[in-house]
Amino acid sequence: MMLDQPPASETQAEFITQILEESRGRNAVVDALPDAEDEWVKVCDKSTEGSLLKEGKSWFFGHNIPGKHHETVYFFGGLNVYRDYVAECVKAQFKGFRFEPRNDVVSGTGKAAV
Repeated sequence: MMLDQPPASETQAEFITQILEESRGRNAVVDALPDAEDEWVKVCDKSTEGSLLKEGKSWFFGHNIPGKHHETVYFFGGLNVYRDYVAECVKAQFKGFRFEPRNDVVSGTGKAAV
C-alpha cells in the first residue's frame, strides 16, 4: 500500500504547521533527534516487508543518488497509518523532536531581540 501524494502532502503540511507553531510558542528552534530519525527509517523499511518493492532500483530507496546508502525513504504503510503516526507524535508533545531555546528572536514577532 502506498500513500496518495496529495493527502499525504496535506498531512505533512498540517504537521509542519503544528510543530512550527509549537516552536514559536516556545521561542525555540526545532530539530528531529537522531534516534527518532533512525526509528522512522525502520518504520518505513518495515512498511515494505512482504512486497516486491525493494527488488527494483528506485528513488524510493535512494538508488538515484550515486554513493548513497540504500534505505527506504518513503512510507508505504497507507495514509491512515501515516496520519496515526503523526497524531501520536503531536499527542506525545512532539516526541522525537528537540526544542532548543532561542535568545536571538523576540517570541511571536520574528524580529531580532535587542
